[in-house]
Amino acid sequence: MIRIGVFGKQPLVRSGIRRILEKNARASIVEAPSPDMIPAATLHGLHSLVVCAETAEAALCTVRQMKQPPGRSAASAIVVLSRLTSDDVPVLLREGVLGLFLDTDVERHLSWAVDATVSGSLALSPVVADSVIGQYVRHLRRNEQDADSCAQLRRLSPRHRDILALIAEGLSNLDIAEKLSISTHTVKDHVRTIYARLDVDNRIQAARIAWQAERSPLSRTALLQPSS
Repeated sequence: MIRIGVFGKQPLVRSGIRRILEKNARASIVEAPSPDMIPAATLHGLHSLVVCAETAEAALCTVRQMKQPPGRSAASAIVVLSRLTSDDVPVLLREGVLGLFLDTDVERHLSWAVDATVSGSLALSPVVADSVIGQYVRHLRRNEQDADSCAQLRRLSPRHRDILALIAEGLSNLDIAEKLSISTHTVKDHVRTIYARLDVDNRIQAARIAWQAERSPLSRTALLQPSS
């Protein structure tokens, strides 16, 4: 038997969720607008909770009500929302939500999602899964770009890195010359060498490499590596 709590302010939404879950002969279901309206003994015996809400913020209030003290296992949480933004997804997952769906997905996906989350697996609607994968891929690509930028920095001498850092701050050749107490002609020579070693054509492209390397956890290593 899987004991499931269905919570949400809209009675019609709750009854629709209940109708879907009752297709599972092993499901025992209680429903209420919020967990505090269910007897504590019943609440603590739930294996799964399905939270229906308009927004992620409203759903989180209910999920947090169900937090169990250390040593007591918590029911797996599935959140069903009317609307969802890409920013909501990581917030909900960090709070321990295992299932995440739009209300348009529940008819097709809710039954298997309960079984999956009760066993400790993640259950995401196709739209949410695409968003999570997309964010991961973008993060991975950015990390690769940052690592490439760090590798490019290793082509520069310490002096060239100093000048590149000033370029990235938006300083002109004259400003750099005054700051480093060298001639503008020397700065121009250094800038040409920087462009050649980084394989760029202008200050913006050079500055972008510096910015990308700066945000990378590899940046400190890159600066410590001697140039070839």
